[in-house]
Amino acid sequence: MSLMPKMVCSLVFATAISFFETAAAQNLDPNGGTLDVANTPVMTNGKLTGCQLTFDAVIRDYTYRQGAFIAVSGGVGLMITQQTIGTTVKIVVTALDPSGRPIPSPPSRAYLIGANYATTLDSLVAASASDQPGGLFSIFKAEPTISIVLDALKTKRLVFAFNQNNSGTDIQLPVELDVVNTAAGGAQTRSDNMIKGYAKCVLTLINK
Repeated sequence: MSLMPKMVCSLVFATAISFFETAAAQNLDPNGGTLDVANTPVMTNGKLTGCQLTFDAVIRDYTYRQGAFIAVSGGVGLMITQQTIGTTVKIVVTALDPSGRPIPSPPSRAYLIGANYATTLDSLVAASASDQPGGLFSIFKAEPTISIVLDALKTKRLVFAFNQNNSGTDIQLPVELDVVNTAAGGAQTRSDNMIKGYAKCVLTLINK
């Protein structure tokens, strides 16, 4: 699953409008939510070297944009490098200008939130602009990311946090891990297959 190429941005925002218009009829959250989540094992020279969980979401931004929709995609990854496991978080944010045109809006900080408000921010190793407009790619130590992710697989909910405009205030984005697809009208398809697949990948990687 690609993370928000230009054409996909327009489709995601169209879905956002559908979320808002059909929320009352289909019992959906009018503030938007998770559109899809996918699991992508990473293979190198025939061996498992990483596990990537990616998502697309649309939410209303009440922190910076007075409730306007923003599209957020990204994910969390575990990678083996030189016999050491590292973790990554990628967040790509796209907003709308007054004319309705998608505008990349990269965060300067992104991390995960676990139980009891524990976060991965203190374990940050490095962060830089990602290869996609509006994106930030962050590298973390293995813990507490792995523990937070494993807990999230049990609750089917992983919370990402990120800022905008270099501000100190962070937006919290709960990603529902069992949402595999969202139709244009807002109806969601849910399955535990992605969760099971990602859990198997992570456990296989950390037990190598």
